[in-house]
Amino acid sequence: MGNQMSSYEWMSKAINQNLTKYEDEDIEEAMIRLLRIKVKKKIHTLDEQMDLDYSRLIEKTGDLETVRTPLIYLNSFYLCLNGDVAMKYVQSALAEKGIRIGDDVDLNNVSDLKDLYDGLKRAYKVAELASLLNVDAQKTLEWLHLTIRAIEKIEHFDQHEKDTKESILKELESMIGLDSIKQEIYDLLHWIEFSKLRKQSGFKTQPLTLHTVYSGNPGTGKTTIARLVARLLKAMGLLSNGHVVEVSRQDLVAEYIGQTAIKTQKQIDLAQGGVLFIDEAYALARGGDIDFGKEAIDTLVKGMEDKRDQFVVILAGYRHEMKQLISINPGLESRFTRYFDFPDYEVTELMQIAELQLAQSQYVLEDRAKNKMLLFLERGHQGNGRLIRNFVEALIMRKAVHSVTYASNDLQLITEEMVSQVIRDWKR
Repeated sequence: MGNQMSSYEWMSKAINQNLTKYEDEDIEEAMIRLLRIKVKKKIHTLDEQMDLDYSRLIEKTGDLETVRTPLIYLNSFYLCLNGDVAMKYVQSALAEKGIRIGDDVDLNNVSDLKDLYDGLKRAYKVAELASLLNVDAQKTLEWLHLTIRAIEKIEHFDQHEKDTKESILKELESMIGLDSIKQEIYDLLHWIEFSKLRKQSGFKTQPLTLHTVYSGNPGTGKTTIARLVARLLKAMGLLSNGHVVEVSRQDLVAEYIGQTAIKTQKQIDLAQGGVLFIDEAYALARGGDIDFGKEAIDTLVKGMEDKRDQFVVILAGYRHEMKQLISINPGLESRFTRYFDFPDYEVTELMQIAELQLAQSQYVLEDRAKNKMLLFLERGHQGNGRLIRNFVEALIMRKAVHSVTYASNDLQLITEEMVSQVIRDWKR
């Protein structure tokens, strides 16, 4: 119990520091955090400090105009650790959103996707706790997971209405590296605007071909740019939603005859008004003429023809493999006339990305730690932004372990030893 309470002090401090700012949903989130400790450690009789913190959260609900039903169930769950009560919270929280477990939620008609997303995430956490208490919540968890993932595929779902062409381009400029890709995007915008001017003046214009091939190594920013381009096209009125449906071969190709076309068409339908982003698209041609991947390609080409102005397709993958994919199908070759070639990041750019990600999470990399990480990258770990993201996450975890173990008051500084430990773990 001692080590656990030592770790808990950090949460207690955060709860009490923010208690005056907490609103309804913040209270639920804080309650669930406490419940996770209680369920996972099987603590029926809690530490005095934890009880006190929970009582303060309950008192805070008294400031609300009405105490919502989900909060009442959370309070009951805290007191009795009963999984069935936990599931009643899940049901009541979803009922407040106007949905039931298992419903097919029409995300296009949800007025506040961010609010729904946050509510589903809280429900998922509580359903997980119910399952730890021997309640069969598997179907509920699966449904919650699928619905959450569907919302997450709508990139920047919480700020679509705020997006403007200017704000998105400012975001593009703030990205580290990718200079050639930035120029490609500006060239695309100039072409779109020029076509609009010609049309307004009564001149003939060529059809806007926005389908694009992104080629380059993994971790070079292809998915990030696809999401940004989708938002940009929406802001310019060329896409109605600006969401991105991210798929790979397994989302398009079925195991049995006649099923692939249905599976691929479903993804095309989901992408209407947005972008269908097919990662590792070359895998569709993996088996040649006898493979169902060819059926997926044929269905995709037909969908691009039938609904040519209603969505954009972006194919992504390695350079050589993408050239092969496009060359083997005349339908693809005629529809993809725009190519973005993503270069590997330079080592200095990777370091800038790492420092930016740490700064955004309010961490500081000391100079010796920076030099250590720079040396690690120079010795062969180049070009991959995904590696940097994983490395930064590992550093933050290492910092958390160090702070709790040694009861350190420094919650920001990432040291050389922490970088060395992550590198050692990396090489195992």
